Amino acid sequence: MQPVKRSSTTASSCLIAFIGIVFILTSCGGLLFFVPELQGNYTVANLLSGANLGGVIGGAVFGLAFFVVGAIMLIAGSRVLVARTRVTAPEVTLSTQSPRVGDVVTLSYKQNFRSATDVQSIRFQLLLRERATYRRGTDTVTVRHDNVAQEYQLPGRRFSSGEGFQDQRQFQVQGMHSFKANHNELTWLIHVQVEMAGWPAYEEEYPLQVAPELAR
Repeated sequence: MQPVKRSSTTASSCLIAFIGIVFILTSCGGLLFFVPELQGNYTVANLLSGANLGGVIGGAVFGLAFFVVGAIMLIAGSRVLVARTRVTAPEVTLSTQSPRVGDVVTLSYKQNFRSATDVQSIRFQLLLRERATYRRGTDTVTVRHDNVAQEYQLPGRRFSSGEGFQDQRQFQVQGMHSFKANHNELTWLIHVQVEMAGWPAYEEEYPLQVAPELAR
């Protein structure tokens, strides 16, 4: 069986955390940019003199703004990455990722927990994702909307370290096939979300390329 195509939040979380670090490092250069005297010898009296006070204030505001934004991004990205270390990568099989309209796709899912974790819910969804790009004045706007075609939800419970769960679900793709044009796109996918108390959810998506023909 071929590997299942998937996408997760890991790559975007790494990027967010990296950008946060860049913002924090940039904040450290704020004072150096606005107050050249900080690059060499200076005294408190010279630093707070009328000639430099504006630069000090500007540098402080610049540095603080970048530091706060960077810290928020670093914390947000790091929390997602740490949350993903609490569980193993799931073992996933799909009966097909290239169904026809009306075909049934069977998902088999198995996952273990590395640390004791309180799980609030486990959700399996068949989604039809719509993306549209259009002009609004001089701006180009892209909107995305997820339509839930099918959903299964397992109740929450506490998992001990090393404990796991497995489940099998069937989804029937009905209605529209996959579609992609310059300004519009329709994508079918199976979305799995494990809600963990106190941590960002573990999420993965498995895209389906639905052919423009009916199942026999």
